[in-house]
Amino acid sequence: RQGVNKAYLKIHENRADLDLFKQTASAYLKNLSEAEGTDEDERHRKTYLRDFLKEAFYQKEDRLVNTSKDVDLSIYSGKTTSSTVEVLVETKLPGNRSEMITKDNLDAKSFYQILIAKKENPDADTSDLEAEIDQLVYKLYGLTDEEITIVEESVE
Repeated sequence: RQGVNKAYLKIHENRADLDLFKQTASAYLKNLSEAEGTDEDERHRKTYLRDFLKEAFYQKEDRLVNTSKDVDLSIYSGKTTSSTVEVLVETKLPGNRSEMITKDNLDAKSFYQILIAKKENPDADTSDLEAEIDQLVYKLYGLTDEEITIVEESVE
């Protein structure tokens, strides 16, 4: 209890919700463990995460958790794919780092999947993601804080 933030101690979860979380998390980890060393691909494994999120967090909410098209996993603001995408999750096999955005690989598959999601819903708020990409580009080109300020002020 000493290591727990005091704000969390004020939250009182009901036992049924905690038991459901424990059960679904255990099932998710078991599925991942059983898939280890098999030839299951990412498309199949992402369904484990989808099922976990649906059952543990979004069962009672009016949200769609879906794996479709080129997007690994999306959480929508409503029950249909025409709703706004609120969360995008890019899933990868544990050893597959080649498709993730890095300082040396900004031209990665996951970047294009994000662009596809934005194209599907132009109103989606991707400002946090865009800021992360900006920071990667600044690092890539070794910009100083002063240069970053100049760049950011020029696009405002």
